Formats: sequence, C-alpha cells, structure tokens
Amino acid sequence: SHVVSQSRGEVTGGGFLNDSALEARADREGAMAAAGQRIAMPTASMSAVTAAPAVGPMQAKKKKPQEMRPYEMSKKALKANPFNPGQVAVLDEVQNAIQNAETGDEAFQAFAKFAGNDKGHVLNTEGTKIWDMEKTQHVDPESGKSDYNIDIQLFKNKLKHMARQVHDFPELKGHIGNIHRYDETWEDNAFMSTHPGYNIKNDVPMANLYYNAYHDRKGKAGEAKRAQNARRIKDSNYFNADLDHTGNHELGHVHNFLLMDLMGRNRDTFEDDWLNHETSNTVVDKVLKKILPKSKYKNLKRFKSSKKAGHKKGHIKMDKNSFYLNGITSEYGQENASEFFAEAFSDVYQNGSKAKKASIELVKMYEKMRDQYKKPAAGAGS
Repeated sequence: SHVVSQSRGEVTGGGFLNDSALEARADREGAMAAAGQRIAMPTASMSAVTAAPAVGPMQAKKKKPQEMRPYEMSKKALKANPFNPGQVAVLDEVQNAIQNAETGDEAFQAFAKFAGNDKGHVLNTEGTKIWDMEKTQHVDPESGKSDYNIDIQLFKNKLKHMARQVHDFPELKGHIGNIHRYDETWEDNAFMSTHPGYNIKNDVPMANLYYNAYHDRKGKAGEAKRAQNARRIKDSNYFNADLDHTGNHELGHVHNFLLMDLMGRNRDTFEDDWLNHETSNTVVDKVLKKILPKSKYKNLKRFKSSKKAGHKKGHIKMDKNSFYLNGITSEYGQENASEFFAEAFSDVYQNGSKAKKASIELVKMYEKMRDQYKKPAAGAGS
C-alpha cells in the first residue's frame, strides 16, 4: 500500500514520513489485499514504479500504542495515562467499571470477571464470607485500637493497574482466585501477598491474593505511613515501583507460578519449589548471564549442594550477592529469586522503557520461556 501511495504521487518530501491518514489507509488496503479484494492501482506500470531511484520519503509502519509491550511504553505515555497508556478500549471499559463500583467487593468483581473469574470476591481472612471493606473498623497493630477505615480509591488504583497486566498477558486469565483480607497480626511491611495452589475441580493453577488494608487506611496516620514508605522506596531503592503497583508485583509471582507449571515441576515438592524459588532462579540466572560482565557473573555465589529443599547445586544464592545485584534490582528483589522475578513486573509496569535493564530482560525471558514450554491447544497438532 505504501508503494501504491507513492506511485499515486500522494507522498512527497524526504526522510521518514509520519502521516496518520496514510498509515490508516495502508492498514485498510493491507486488510483488503489479505482478503483478496481489489485495490485501485496507479496507471503507471509497477515495473516503472519499482525501477525508480530510491529517493523521496520513506514510509514505515510504526507500532500502535496498544500493540506495544509494557517494556516498550514511554514515560511520557505512562505519565499521561498510567492505567491505560496504550489507550485500549476494552481496558477503558473494565477500568471504568472498577472506578465506578460502589464497594471494594464490586470493584474486585469487575476486575475478576475481566481476569476470567466470574465468582471472584473480596473475602475475610478465613475465606468464609465477603469482607465488607467500607464498614469494617480495623485494629491498628501498633496501638491495638479499632480506629481506622480503608481508602477504597487506593484499592481501586491497584486493581486498575492489575487489569492492564491481565490485558497484556492473557495467560493470567482463569488463574486468579479471590482477594482475602490480611490477618491483622501479620507483619506491618507486607502490602499484598500471593498464595499459589491448584483449583480442585479442574486441576489448573490458581493463585489467591491477600491484601493488607493497614497501608491503605484513611486519615493523617495513613497518609504519614504512605509518605514514609514512599521515601523508603525513593531513598533506599527498597522496591522497584511505588505501592500502587504492589498488585503488579503479585501478578509477577503468578507468572512465576504458571511458568513452574508449564515446566512440569513436581507437585509433590511444589511448596518447596515455590518457597525456595527453583524456577525463578533458573530465569534470573539466564537474565544475569545476559546483562552482567562475564567476570561478575562467574563470581556469583551459588549453592554447592542440593541439601536445601527446592534448590539444586549451582543455583544462585540471591541474598549473598548484593555486591553484584545493587542497581540491578531493588533491595527487596535481592532477597530471593522469586522476589527478583516479581519486582521486574512492577518495575516494567511503572517505568516502561525506562525500567531497569534486568527487569526488561526478565519479562522478555519469561515471554520466551512461556512460549517455549506452552502446552498446545486442544486439537492442535500436525
């Protein structure tokens, strides 16, 4: 179509041309040609057109924003619309449904339905009933007093960011269960958590999320705590992204979980594999081999035996390599390979093309390995 446009005399000048109208026509005519439909051609013979010297403008099809991978998004696009930088219509719909929901449970239902779970709810700690976020008074673990309520907007923001990741990685659909309330006695620094398992009915990987409302409480105390955490993230690089992206971090764990299943990890030892990060260690090792100088990669501290459950001889001791990992990932990502894996996703979703090199390479490596181990669809094959 670009050749035809130039032969019609519709394109003039030099260098690369960025004309949205011509690009739209190229898309339409390309689709027509693919469907076997006739396209109006120039009167000059194509041999004369193609024999012309290579001068004048050059036309190249650019990726549309919605076709870009998360690590290709510019900071400018993310700043303009952090929830939907690709301006995807279906994503707008689910994010509007989340935003307009009257309750936290309704907001999560909108997200869960988009994520392939029509029965998703926000549940209490035990998972026995729906948790009414708006009306529950929460016990402050520091004072022991029941004196705070949740800012539901902060919860909605996390869900809207998570919806974008589900759109970009549709393999997540059908593998996200419910969100449970964190036990009030759990540690203060846990914002969200992922608990992997398998759906008993159809034996597919399924992960439930746990949400610590203490960090999203209303009032001055909540604002002060979030400001303290924001300074911690900025000053010490404790996390790769801000707290709005804790849900994207947890979905990174779900990717890890799904990859484990694709790679055929033994379910009898699954808990050890999950807790001690055998699969994520394999991925992180590949990433570090690619981005570190050979001398540093060679000097990484590794396990010398398989005595520790879930680890094999040669696995990287993540918490013993901070000298090599500083600046490569966050402090939290240095604790173990599973957190390195999850931190890459939160980094890419907040920072796009400006994310850490290791984060971008890990997400790309995940995509490559996912496709390598992907199970064929039912009925597929030669």
